[in-house]
Amino acid sequence: MAEKYGTVPPRFTGAWWEYFWTYYKWHVLIPLFAVIFAVVTITQCATRQKYDQTVTYAGHMVYSDEEMQKLHDLLLPEVDDTDGNKESALFLQQLTFSDQAGNEEFDYAVQTKLDIELGNDNSYLFLYDASELELMTNREAADEIYLSVSEWGENIAPEKIYEKNGFRYAVNLKDSKILRDNGIYCDDLYAVIKQNYSNDNKSAAAAANAVRLANILAQ
Repeated sequence: MAEKYGTVPPRFTGAWWEYFWTYYKWHVLIPLFAVIFAVVTITQCATRQKYDQTVTYAGHMVYSDEEMQKLHDLLLPEVDDTDGNKESALFLQQLTFSDQAGNEEFDYAVQTKLDIELGNDNSYLFLYDASELELMTNREAADEIYLSVSEWGENIAPEKIYEKNGFRYAVNLKDSKILRDNGIYCDDLYAVIKQNYSNDNKSAAAAANAVRLANILAQ
């Protein structure tokens, strides 16, 4: 039998397994990793502490635990209680792509995790690097996913705004005072806010939190 990659050895022989692994391993591994990542994410969402706000970094920079904790502590006082438990809780996470040859399945899983996070009801503020921002805003109907800076930015200088096809997607944070003063890398960092299509009060409060945090970072 001949096909795209030459003649296929008899099924389930040693030669067949070697052939399959050489030419088809990514056809199996990428969906498998995506499924595992999705299952883990869903399980975490069901069992982890309930947060009033989730802020997600997605890009190619690896922030240290110290930087992440520092940013968390800076933003937490600005997060309002959205679930009525009289406590404010912020979940700050980073999704970092490896960009290493042979780690394609890992990067695919990270992208899948980001896509899932875009659907979470308390995730409205996302921090992208330039390459991830370009990728996400190249998607079809991207202007329906994100809220225009025109609708949330407060006194944002025009040169800080990332605009594409007439839509103002993001604010460049390279001159962010709060980040620079605290030694948190921001040369390649942009703030975007997801649209809120929910009508419930909790989602509205989470979206308002995101706007407040984004403006603090943008100053």
